[in-house]
Amino acid sequence: MDVPNQDFKLIPGMYADAKIVLDQRMNAVAAPLQALYQKGDEFVAFVVNGQNTIEERPLKIGIRTGDYAEIQSGLAAGDHVAVSQLDHLRNGQIVEPRMTQLGETQDGG
Repeated sequence: MDVPNQDFKLIPGMYADAKIVLDQRMNAVAAPLQALYQKGDEFVAFVVNGQNTIEERPLKIGIRTGDYAEIQSGLAAGDHVAVSQLDHLRNGQIVEPRMTQLGETQDGG
């Protein structure tokens, strides 16, 4: 990457951290990566419905960042997804959900 340096304020040995955005989607549904469970070549999410029952939903994944993935199909805005102990969840299972912030899962993930 070339950076203009007409004033010669940049000198050899200097460095900077940068984030390069290659693609961006506006108004996209996104889910934390820790909510995505891989089954073979596919991804699913475990949605907790209004009756505290698990619904396993196949997902179509779009753009991924360090922490999130665009969900092209399978989830809607406002869906509550499980983010911990995914390998123990099954479709139709009744759970006692606990709302968490990203990074606060019970299994340390």
